[in-house]
Amino acid sequence: MTEFDLVAPRSVDEALAALRAAGPDGAAVLAGGTDLLLDLDEGRQRPRRVVSLRHLPWRTLDWTGPSLTIGSTLPLRALETDPDLVARFPGLAQAVRAVGSVALRHRATLGGNVVRAAPASDLVPVLLTLDAEVEVVGPRGSRRVPI
Repeated sequence: MTEFDLVAPRSVDEALAALRAAGPDGAAVLAGGTDLLLDLDEGRQRPRRVVSLRHLPWRTLDWTGPSLTIGSTLPLRALETDPDLVARFPGLAQAVRAVGSVALRHRATLGGNVVRAAPASDLVPVLLTLDAEVEVVGPRGSRRVPI
């Protein structure tokens, strides 16, 4: 494993600044870590800096009427055990249960599953059927885009 600086920002602005300071290929983002930690250990990624999202306000599951907003760092296990989600979006709950083991779902996040774009990103097809959108945050603000 290569050495790197671990940064745990307390705000979105701090996270963006840490990523910007590391340069375009100098940072990796850590949410659940199910893929990143293995990549670091096996040398597939060698960032100078790892930016942890642990302290950011994205570990959420919020209902507004029939609409659901899922924070990108919420563990998948929280989705499969939420009774409202199971009742209102049974296809999503079933797809979440198909991702790895229970232990993995305690760490894995919806954001990681979507942005990783790996063949095992099992949740993208069901999110497409639900017309899901993603809020992307960057140095010029945030925007919503369809999955």
